[in-house]
Amino acid sequence: MGSMAARRFLWSLLLLLLLWACEVVPLAPSPTPLPLLVVVLRDELSRRPIRGGECRLAEATVAVDPAGRCRFATWPMTGTLTVAAPGYQEGRLALGDLDASGSDEVTVEVTLLPAQAEGVVRNAYTGRPVDGATVHVNRGRTVQSDAMGRFLLEEPGFPFTLTVQAPGYEPATTSFATTTVEVALRPNTLTGQVLDRYSGEPLSGAKVVLWADDPLSATTDAEGRYYLEGVPEAFRLQVAFPRYVTEEVALERVTGHDLSLRPNFLEGQVRDQNGRPLPQARVIWQGQVVHTDEQGRFSFENLPEAVVLQVLSPGFAKAVLTVTQSASVTVDLEPFAVQGIYVTSFVVSTYGTSGDLFTPLLDFVEQTELNAMVIEAKDAWGAVAYDSQVPLVQELGTASPRYEVAEILQECRRRGIYTIGYIVTFEDSRLVDARPEWGVQSISRGGPWTDRKGLKWADPYRQEVREYNIAIARELAELGFDEVQFDYIRFPTDGVLSDIRYAEETSIEKQYATTAAFVRRAYEELAPTGVFISADVFGYAAWRKMWEQGQDISLMTHHLDYICPMAYPSHYSPGEQGCANPNACPYPIVLETLKRAHAQMSEGQRARLRPWLQDFDLGVPPYGPTEVEAQIRAARDGGAVGWSLWNAGNVYTQGVDYSPEEEENP
Repeated sequence: MGSMAARRFLWSLLLLLLLWACEVVPLAPSPTPLPLLVVVLRDELSRRPIRGGECRLAEATVAVDPAGRCRFATWPMTGTLTVAAPGYQEGRLALGDLDASGSDEVTVEVTLLPAQAEGVVRNAYTGRPVDGATVHVNRGRTVQSDAMGRFLLEEPGFPFTLTVQAPGYEPATTSFATTTVEVALRPNTLTGQVLDRYSGEPLSGAKVVLWADDPLSATTDAEGRYYLEGVPEAFRLQVAFPRYVTEEVALERVTGHDLSLRPNFLEGQVRDQNGRPLPQARVIWQGQVVHTDEQGRFSFENLPEAVVLQVLSPGFAKAVLTVTQSASVTVDLEPFAVQGIYVTSFVVSTYGTSGDLFTPLLDFVEQTELNAMVIEAKDAWGAVAYDSQVPLVQELGTASPRYEVAEILQECRRRGIYTIGYIVTFEDSRLVDARPEWGVQSISRGGPWTDRKGLKWADPYRQEVREYNIAIARELAELGFDEVQFDYIRFPTDGVLSDIRYAEETSIEKQYATTAAFVRRAYEELAPTGVFISADVFGYAAWRKMWEQGQDISLMTHHLDYICPMAYPSHYSPGEQGCANPNACPYPIVLETLKRAHAQMSEGQRARLRPWLQDFDLGVPPYGPTEVEAQIRAARDGGAVGWSLWNAGNVYTQGVDYSPEEEENP
């Protein structure tokens, strides 16, 4: 025990001697160890942990664990920590900024921005991708969208602002803080085509106006196409083209709009059965009347979508047709020539009675080649033979109703009979009795003048007289007669003519002009109704100007469909055409009447000749089938368009061939 103590003492002494000999300073206490450095990686936008990647110090690199963390047991107190992860921009952390005192572990969060942002540009109206859009990023970089409208931004810097432009679109500027973006561009152009609604043909030169805060306009090209830029989202579009109905439509969020304009005009041609044009044909739409030109052409403006046309040309049947969805029409007329008989109002009045005289005449027409009736509506005394609603007829009491017009016309239509309303015009005792001052006046006696038969005449110079007769004619047209025929449109010839005083100073030329003026005024009033219009003249009026009664057919035929000379052979003077007795020469008298009438009619006059033929006895020989047929052949050979037979008693020759073949004429 004593020796052990002695040894300890000796070692301690030895140590002190060594320390003294070497002058060694005693060791200081050991430093405090560094805490554990834990780096947490997060996505700066989503705040979610980032898995994968690495954390780098100058001395060491540590992989990010599945929890999105890096751990450093030792790390310098200065320098920079770099953090990287796939798909992210690198992040850096200054180590000197960390407070490592008083803790066993230092946890720091590093957020990384995604390295890319991807986007797509779409059409705001359709959702379809926009190819070739230019995408401007707020850092001055530019990319283009591909065919799918996609684009990619490298290190865009969140949040970032994009300005996107593309031809035909309104630019858009938008800010984003996400890695996937979608930009909707609103189209600001409008294209389309303007077509004719009926034909489908393009309309070149149409005016297209877009109405909005800032109106836009364009004109269609040769293909009818238009293009507008700077178009807003909602607007009104208006398209106009001459002779077409202007269209206007409200549109929203569209880039293309075609329009079809409806023509509001109608162009047409009237032809005969062989395709030859018919000049001077009358075409009617809702009271508007036009006449075809030399090529048979006509046109109307400002029409609705469907129009009903009436087409009339002397020598042809009237056509009534409806035109829809077309701006052009060709009308081929079928030939028609009156082969008619005259019927008095008295005979018509017996229809349906026990003493019916009218039905046998209806049967006669229906069973032969006859096809028309000239029905007396105002007689030689001036009596209006039906229940007229013309105000002046009612006021003056000039009607003597004898038959129902509607009933008679209905039966005629049922049988296919063409109807002509016959008016005795200026020979009118009824009117003069009611209005004496409207009559031709007697110089010697005062008051109305009378002819040899004791009949009074209305004064052709008085407008009231002319309008009175035209009003009756218009009523007949509106009641449904196919034609209105004026007789006695002349000045009186029988009686003491030197005792006549008219309302105006008279002369031969003035009488011609007055008669022609009446016909012109009648045509103006009646033409819109769709009725044919005819007038009777003396047989001799076809040979020359009839100065005795004021008939000049060269002035009258401009305003008539038919001029009807009363070519009764018995009414001609001995010696005509070498015939001592013209009544015995029916063929040459009628033929010469038509030839001379044609000679008075100038080119461009619309009227056709349709003579009255004699079917009554006056002198010798008595008239039978031979004489009637001779006149019919003469009418045909003289270029007449039909004819009418006159018999005041309505007793017509039986056994007549109304379409006689050519033969040697008497």
